[in-house]
Amino acid sequence: MKKFALLLISLFSFFASYSQCDATHTSTHIDCDSIWFVPNATGSQYTYTWDFGDGGSSSSSNPTHVYGSNGTYTVILILQDTVANCSNAFTSVVTVNCGANCGISAFFATSVNGSNCETFFNATQTGGTGPYTYFWDFGDGNTSTSPNPTHQYPNNSFWMPCLTVTDALGCDTTVCNTVQVNCTPQPCDPSFTYSYATCDSLFFFPTSQGTQYSYSWDFGDGNSSTQAYPGHQYGSDGVYQVILVLTDNV
Repeated sequence: MKKFALLLISLFSFFASYSQCDATHTSTHIDCDSIWFVPNATGSQYTYTWDFGDGGSSSSSNPTHVYGSNGTYTVILILQDTVANCSNAFTSVVTVNCGANCGISAFFATSVNGSNCETFFNATQTGGTGPYTYFWDFGDGNTSTSPNPTHQYPNNSFWMPCLTVTDALGCDTTVCNTVQVNCTPQPCDPSFTYSYATCDSLFFFPTSQGTQYSYSWDFGDGNSSTQAYPGHQYGSDGVYQVILVLTDNV
């Protein structure tokens, strides 16, 4: 019985030491030919030897590698733990597919709600390799990563939103359309937009504008304003909830 117990302890010590040399890693496409590699084992006790499968190599802990041509590449990470005095290797496969071989295209449809001036966007893509990610530039300084976002433009005008769809291999395509916003917002619409003057200073613009309105702004950091178009400077980094209470005096 005692020998069996000692054997278990010995095996446990072996696997505990081996698990410290975990050479597994993940990869993320930054672009169709640029890939970022992230090891699961991180720390100053580790040394890394990467072989990217195309003749390139690196000793960085989190390297980014740009491949020169399309193809499937076998990536090897050799991990050494200088504290536990162990080493391990892990192999993964990455695919690079740029240019015409991507075969991805996209388009989108829009509709405008005439009562509250919200514009609905619906993205569609063909080709490429899923899953897909989406990036919208609405043309007024605002963006979204939803496949089907809703956006309220600051005023009636012609706007040019652009959609970029990226597939799982980093292939992407961009399409832009002109959208006409021509609607009458409901009275007492307290929605607003904002723009950065500097990294910590912002200007706020209410959707409902006119002398019949009074404004009460709460900037979410203990400060407030009754101006129609206030500017505010925040004292520290953070996420703030801004509230506008709008009153129509007519």
